[in-house]
Amino acid sequence: MPSKEKNEAKKILWIKAKKDLDLVRGACSFDTYSKELLILKKNGKNILFLLGEELDDTTIAYYVENPASGRVIAYSASSEGERISYISRPMTEQLNLHYINILPIDSFPFDESKKADVIKVGINESDSLIRSIIKKAIEKEEIERAYIFESKGKKFIGVFDLFEELTNSKKVFYYAELSSYAESAFIRYNYSSDKIEFTNEFGEHSYLYIKLVNLAEPFPFFSIQ
Repeated sequence: MPSKEKNEAKKILWIKAKKDLDLVRGACSFDTYSKELLILKKNGKNILFLLGEELDDTTIAYYVENPASGRVIAYSASSEGERISYISRPMTEQLNLHYINILPIDSFPFDESKKADVIKVGINESDSLIRSIIKKAIEKEEIERAYIFESKGKKFIGVFDLFEELTNSKKVFYYAELSSYAESAFIRYNYSSDKIEFTNEFGEHSYLYIKLVNLAEPFPFFSIQ
């Protein structure tokens, strides 16, 4: 008899983000439709999370504990910075206001993973990596998401699957060390002057943007000498 194909559920790799704002920013498309956030009770705490990259048999879930209550998050990002508020339902449409739905889950029967098999590629200059992320964003016509995290006292920026030619079943994670970094929401790039800036402002038409998700811990597959 032919053997049955094994069909196992995905495992979840939990990665803690610094703030709920990081999850909201990561979920927001700054266009018509944004990704949903999910919330569940885990070990006596409310966990708000964003489903991220799929790493073979594992899916990353970026999370924060004990967020404010609400079923929708109203989020805005402008030259005045970012604002979020938890509300019961979407209000009327407003310019630069985005609604992120929160899906409450009673049970989440997925096994946890503590590791993931990822190919890591170090880039010598963070500015070179950022310019490559911007180029990818232009090609895809969307705002790319990058991650900021600390490991052994050093700050890094990282992104998955930067080059489609090297993308296979196994994820590739590209990273670079940041020489200096003050917690920011975005990277903006001025194409005319080739200038890169970390900022909390968003929306100036003369810039191209990368949205940042600040993590409270490094990825478990990441290590440096």
